[in-house]
Amino acid sequence: IYTACVITKVENDNSGWKQLMLLPIKKSSIYFSKYRVMIITLITSLLSYIVCTTLGGFYISKSVSFNLNILSYGVQIFITTLPIIILLFIIGRNFSSIIPVISAGVIMLITNIFIAQSSFWVYAPWTYSMMVVGGNITNSQRYIILGASILLSLAMFSLDFISFTKSDIK
Repeated sequence: IYTACVITKVENDNSGWKQLMLLPIKKSSIYFSKYRVMIITLITSLLSYIVCTTLGGFYISKSVSFNLNILSYGVQIFITTLPIIILLFIIGRNFSSIIPVISAGVIMLITNIFIAQSSFWVYAPWTYSMMVVGGNITNSQRYIILGASILLSLAMFSLDFISFTKSDIK
């Protein structure tokens, strides 16, 4: 949520999208660079989570051991968080205010708590990262979640990319 808000605020306050589209740069390069910032931020936060968890485990047990499950969960969280980041990126790109991005993020965050505890979590992709790590799901459900997240990410990214490359300066 924070990264999408920062990118939205900076780009809209400084008319960054407009200025970049006036330069002799491909629209695809502009789009990918903004998206890349969000992906790098997500990867950085997941890596810091893995490092802090490992250091916390070392501090508590006083032995150096790295559990591969932590790395596996990190990759799964990354995959299941992609649709959320893409959705917030799309909202931030299409609205000049950060309020819709914050609102969508907070609504997903609050409803995540309630929906993840019911059987309706399957219909709410923003609950997938929570279910992958802390949910009582089978391996087949885990693979379905990961596949659905990848397909949803690709569909949203492709549609927004096509929309962006065909759009004019607003």
